[in-house]
Amino acid sequence: MATTVVELFVELPGAPAVAIESRRFTDLPAEVALRLLGRAMARVGDEGPVELGKLEALKTALDEAQNRRENRFRRSLAGAIVTLKDRQILVERAPPRRRKVLTKRRPGRPNSAKRR
Repeated sequence: MATTVVELFVELPGAPAVAIESRRFTDLPAEVALRLLGRAMARVGDEGPVELGKLEALKTALDEAQNRRENRFRRSLAGAIVTLKDRQILVERAPPRRRKVLTKRRPGRPNSAKRR
């Protein structure tokens, strides 16, 4: 009996997140699994479309982690975080990035460009 992709893709209530059953994910053909992962990331992420080359690299690393039966796998791409936990692949929105302040303004000085 064939497994449909809809059965694997479960949206979680609350925060934007998607859970995929890892055992059934590995049974999918490579192209279908890649598209499923890409759609989950596009639905959850907030940094625009996922680049195909980066998505393929992420899926390769995920496959290697599953083959080695690693308990820890977590990567971010396109505003989404992919985590391998026990029997599921969890795709959730990445936390906002921290802003780095490279220069500090000195107190009492105007915030304008220098003039000659």
